[in-house]
Amino acid sequence: MVVPVPDPQRVRDDIARLRSSGSLCIDASSMIICNKAGILDALGACCRLFTVKPVLAETGYADAPVLLLPASVAPDDSLARGLSDADRLLLAGALTTGLPLVSDDRALLAAAAAAGLSYFNALMMLNLLLAHGAVRPGRAEDTGGASDALEARRLLLKAGRYHPDVVAYADAVRLAISADATAAR
Repeated sequence: MVVPVPDPQRVRDDIARLRSSGSLCIDASSMIICNKAGILDALGACCRLFTVKPVLAETGYADAPVLLLPASVAPDDSLARGLSDADRLLLAGALTTGLPLVSDDRALLAAAAAAGLSYFNALMMLNLLLAHGAVRPGRAEDTGGASDALEARRLLLKAGRYHPDVVAYADAVRLAISADATAAR
């Protein structure tokens, strides 16, 4: 399988978006995947995570590091066709606040794109943590015990079912962030 080389300008733009993301809306799938990979708490410590009550209920997490958005009117069917009620409410919250959306649900990501929202998946949340300096790029034994980004990546890939193109793009972003950090030293 041939994986296309990511557009360098798109990579730089996404790194800028990741670095400027202080608040995000997050859905159940991404909360669960980030939790399985051991990065949900770090993500919540790095930036403010928002969701809606029905989404939080889907996760079953009583202590997730999220804030609840007030109830919003769900978007019309042309934008949210095929989404669950919880995802419709989360999309409405993201639209109301203008915050980027984090999801691993293709239909929700497509609705976010159609609405003109910035969006990411859980795999990109590891890159957000790297961009904010909340995890280090190497293995824990290579970084004096700091968070193990490579192990988190492995767990993210195990928990999420990412297309090879998605993985290649996330890896290109991760490598660019690491290169920036190395050049800054």
